[in-house]
Amino acid sequence: MQAPTPPQPQVVVVKSGCGKVAIILISIVAVLTLLVGGCFIFGVSKVAEGVSKEMDKQETARKASVDSLEIIDFKWNKEGFGNVMEADFKIRNKGTVDLKDIEILCEHAAPSGTKIDSNRRTIFEVVKAGETREFKNFSMGFIHSQVEKSTASIVKAVPATGTTNIPAPTQP
Repeated sequence: MQAPTPPQPQVVVVKSGCGKVAIILISIVAVLTLLVGGCFIFGVSKVAEGVSKEMDKQETARKASVDSLEIIDFKWNKEGFGNVMEADFKIRNKGTVDLKDIEILCEHAAPSGTKIDSNRRTIFEVVKAGETREFKNFSMGFIHSQVEKSTASIVKAVPATGTTNIPAPTQP
């Protein structure tokens, strides 16, 4: 008598559409990701290009503003125990646009000629187009005690638009 053969396991293959659905979903997600990513990158480059153009326009306007202003007279002296600089500026606006918020840079040298200090202050006034204005006893702040010579230059100015950044008061 022969020994009975053990039962063989049966392999059951279940065919399901899940694999195909998963592949289709993954493909759709990948395509959408590429589309959105491409649009984002393209949009960012366009925004960056626009920002760059705007910055160029602002820099050109700023340079034109500074170039149209000139200091035609500059005198200074030490006050406050010899450590505070007061200056008189006569500024001419040769341009066609009123300018305000004029930033002045004073660079200071010792008796030897060595640059030892500098001060930067803003004159919050308007100099109209074609006008010359004088600003007397303008405080440039503290300076080194050994300053003997000083130069002044205009480094920034803003077109005066007639508007303010201060909101109107509200009624209670």
